[in-house]
Amino acid sequence: LLHTNITEKYPFVNKNTDEVIDKNYKKCYTLYNAPQIMLEILRGVRCGACYRHQIHLGGITMKVTWLTQAGLLFDTGKYKIMVDPYLSNAVAEQLDPEKYRRMTVDDSIFDVDIDMLLITHDHLDHLDPETLEKFLKYTDKSVTVLAGERTYFKVREFKGKHNYVLLSPHSVWSEGGVTVYSVHAEHSDRTAVGFIIDDGKDTFY
Repeated sequence: LLHTNITEKYPFVNKNTDEVIDKNYKKCYTLYNAPQIMLEILRGVRCGACYRHQIHLGGITMKVTWLTQAGLLFDTGKYKIMVDPYLSNAVAEQLDPEKYRRMTVDDSIFDVDIDMLLITHDHLDHLDPETLEKFLKYTDKSVTVLAGERTYFKVREFKGKHNYVLLSPHSVWSEGGVTVYSVHAEHSDRTAVGFIIDDGKDTFY
């Protein structure tokens, strides 16, 4: 689940290992794939719809919640960032019945008041309209939405007073004490991006 590495001045993704690297001797965590945790949940070693992992560094706690599939929730205590939430059963219902949801969803996640939403690419299990409307349509809050090119134009269809930002690779966005770096991601969606989240203490990919 966690990988650490140190190298040049600015964060980037090591294409050979998928590890995120940061020069300034910070801890860098690769949370996008958590196979061991997933296996433990499926085997019943761990239980619960969402797996929560707290990282403590320098007295600061960053809470990371796995939302099933590729979804993650980062909570600095003052700012909440959600990445690729897929909390419906849309893939099975619309594309392939065999790809039904294996993990139940903790409905309390829909009550989370998010500040920022990150969408990596345009696939239904990452950009899920049924899930996104719960965070973008049924809220009075203005959410900052960061996305790559193809995803950006789709997610903008939710309209509202949200701040939709096209964050192409090598772009940077800072808000709420958090900096988000956009990096290229190899995928069938050629505009797919990966995100590096840096709160000044910890760096996550």
